Amino acid sequence: MTKSMIYNSRLFPPEFGKWFDMCSRAGLDMSDEIRECMESFGELADAMLYLITLDGEAVGGTAVYRDRRRLGLALVSVIMSEEHRERLLRSMIKSSLPFFRTSSIRDVDALVAADDQLRLPFPYDFVLPSWTREPLTSLGFVPTTHLLYSEFNSAFYTEGNISLHEVKDPEEVRAFLWAQRGTTSVDASHVWLALDLAVSRTRAFSVKVEGTPKILICGDSISDTLVVRVLAWDQERIDASDVAAAVVALAQRDRYETVRVEVGPHGREVLDVLAVLTDSADGPYQVDMLRKTL
Repeated sequence: MTKSMIYNSRLFPPEFGKWFDMCSRAGLDMSDEIRECMESFGELADAMLYLITLDGEAVGGTAVYRDRRRLGLALVSVIMSEEHRERLLRSMIKSSLPFFRTSSIRDVDALVAADDQLRLPFPYDFVLPSWTREPLTSLGFVPTTHLLYSEFNSAFYTEGNISLHEVKDPEEVRAFLWAQRGTTSVDASHVWLALDLAVSRTRAFSVKVEGTPKILICGDSISDTLVVRVLAWDQERIDASDVAAAVVALAQRDRYETVRVEVGPHGREVLDVLAVLTDSADGPYQVDMLRKTL
């Protein structure tokens, strides 16, 4: 019997068509909108895409992001057809990650959904499907914290008077976001990816008080939905109603029909305020964050 040939190779921008083809064969939506966002992710300096082939046919892939701020790595997408998962899933994930700790990568983060959660397509969503939990656990990932998200119908929003400033360079808000780690923002590599991607796609905004950022919104949009991946604020100066008002202002400005907001454990009150403002909330749902320390 001939032994199957398995390869895991990195893709570069001219090869992104291979990723799109693999996703299409796996039954995933690859609309022009999703492809454009995917290309934006792939063009980030620290983004990496890997494709696994079995006897020359692409059967899966992973996406990771090297986080230079907190010296970590984020595993942000895992795709594999069901027929190959038992045999190849664990080894595909393992081969995409560092084997040991280095001066530039100390740990790897992964967000994992529950079984019944409907997810947005990557890279609008960095959450891995529930069937990745078992192989991740076997590779040494352990739960560290969680995120919450809810969806709201923006038709019920009331008028607000919030001035939003586009963030054109991540360095403008780096110190602010770093200071919110473990409070209004989780200490995870996904946060810094969300900032970099939002800035590259002109979807990052701050609210300033006396010229200093006090609220940061990093998001994107798909169809008629505003997706807020990072929502951080200064708890000493800003309360939940102010944060909710900033989200409302962005939703109203661009006339989104639906808003999906993701927050850390300390952001539950913001979701509650938005639920009151909109009189419509689907959630909150919980997403677990797993971490492997190298």
